[in-house]
Formats: sequence, structure tokens, C-alpha cells
Amino acid sequence: MSKGAYLFLALFPLISLMPIPPPTYENVQKAKQEQRKRKEDSGDDPTNEDE
Repeated sequence: MSKGAYLFLALFPLISLMPIPPPTYENVQKAKQEQRKRKEDSGDDPTNEDE
């Protein structure tokens, strides 16, 4: 095997030890708040969404 392959195999397990940052849902939260606000402004009752 080439030296590059050994290097890759040596470093690959180290990559898995690094924590992956959690995804940010700031835009989703803003969109949900705007949607609730629109429902309230239109007169719909947001508590009865399943009916």
C-alpha cells in the first residue's frame, strides 16, 4: 500500500472522535413564530390544528 493510504487509514479514526456540532434551527424557529403570528392575525385558533 502507498504511504498516502496508510496516512489516511491512520487519520480516519481520529476524524470520528471530533464532535459534530448540532444543527442550528434558528431559521426554523423564526418561521414557526411567524406562522403562528399569521394564524393569529387571520383569526384561526392555533390550538385546534388537528381539526
